[in-house]
Amino acid sequence: MKKSLFFSILFVSFSYADELDCSIRYPNGKWAAETPACINLHDSVYRHMDINCSCMANLPMKLFKECNRRNDPRRSQNDSYNKKNEKQNLQRHSKQNNIYGVAQAQVAYCGTLSKLTKYDTRKQFCYDAFIYELCEGKEYNPYTQLCNTEGKVKGICNGEEYDLETHFCGTDNKLYFLCGKKLYDIKTQYCNSEDEIYGKCGGVEYSANTHFCGIDNKLYSLCNGKVSYNPKIFFCYNNEFLEELCKGKEYNPRTQFCEKNKVIDKCGGYMYYSVDYSFCFNGNLYDLCGGKTYNPEKYWCCGKKTFNLDTHFCYDDKIIQPLCGGEAYFIDGQFCHTNKKVYNKCGRKKYNPDTHFCYGYDEIYPLCNGEKYWPGPYYCRNGRIQSKD
Repeated sequence: MKKSLFFSILFVSFSYADELDCSIRYPNGKWAAETPACINLHDSVYRHMDINCSCMANLPMKLFKECNRRNDPRRSQNDSYNKKNEKQNLQRHSKQNNIYGVAQAQVAYCGTLSKLTKYDTRKQFCYDAFIYELCEGKEYNPYTQLCNTEGKVKGICNGEEYDLETHFCGTDNKLYFLCGKKLYDIKTQYCNSEDEIYGKCGGVEYSANTHFCGIDNKLYSLCNGKVSYNPKIFFCYNNEFLEELCKGKEYNPRTQFCEKNKVIDKCGGYMYYSVDYSFCFNGNLYDLCGGKTYNPEKYWCCGKKTFNLDTHFCYDDKIIQPLCGGEAYFIDGQFCHTNKKVYNKCGRKKYNPDTHFCYGYDEIYPLCNGEKYWPGPYYCRNGRIQSKD
C-alpha cells in the first residue's frame, strides 16, 4: 500500500498553520521553504519559525537544525552555549517526532498545488490528492482495498472482498493464497506445496532443484542434476557432461566430433582426424588425393591424381602407368611388350623379344630360328646355331 505521507502536507498546529505558508510540504514531497518563490519572498524562510522551533516538530532534520541554529539569539554571543542548546533542541525534536508528533499533528493539506484542502489527520488521510476516512485509525489503498462495516481493512478483487492476511489479488484479477504469507507474481512465479516461491519458465512451473530456465525462455534439465548452462552454446550429453554445440547441433561425443562446424564420425569409432588432409573409409584413415576423397578399394592416389587399380599402377608416386598383363613393373629396368608380358631391359634398352634376345648386360642379338644361343662360341647361320670351331 502506498504511503499517503507521499501526498500529504506537513503536519502543523492550528494556531500556526495559516501564517506559515513557507512551512508546508506539497503533495509531491517538496518543502515550500525550499522553493525559489518562498526564498525570494522572505529574507530567510526560517524567520517564520517560532524561536524554539517547537511548532515545527515534523520538519526534516536538516531544516530543523537550520531553524534551531538561526533562531537562537545567543548564537553569536556564545558558541559553546549554542552547541549545547542545539543538542538539547535536537533531542527534543526527535522525542516530539517519535512520541508526540502524531498527537500534535491535527491539520494537513491534500490536493494539488493549485488547490489545497485541509483535513483532520486524526480521522482522515490523503491518498493520490484525495481525502479519505481512516479505517479504525489506519490508512489503506482505496483503489484496491476498502474499510468494511466492522472497521477492518479488506482487499477487493473483481468486486470480491478478501482477507489481506491470507490472500492476494493476481494480475488476472483472481484471488490466490499467499505463499508463506508472501506475495508473488502469478505470471512468472508459483507457490509449491511447501510454501516456497519458484519462478516459471515460459509460463511453465518447474523446480530449481531439477531444472533451469534457459536464456531462450525454455525449460531444461540440470546437467548431471547439478549444472545449468547456456543452451545456445552447450548441450548436456546423456545427462552426464557438457559439450559445445556444433553449429547449433547436438551429437554423440563418444563416437563423433565437431570439425569446421560439421559433425563427423570418428574413424573406426575412436580416431580423430583433420578433414583437410584425411578421410575415413571402412574404419581406416587415408590421405586425400589432390584434396579429394576416393574409393581405396578401386582407386589409389598417385601424386595428386587417382587411378584405377584394375588397369593401372603408380610408379615412383608420380607416374601412372597401365598394367602389363595385369601386373605392375619396374619402369626403369623393365618394359611391357604388346601390353601382355613384362621383360627386363637390356642395358636400359627395350627390344623385341619376339625377334631378339639380350645377352649379358647390354648386348642384343637376333634369335636363331626363334632360339637364343651363346654368342661367344656359337653363331647363327641359315637359321641354324653353329659352332665357331
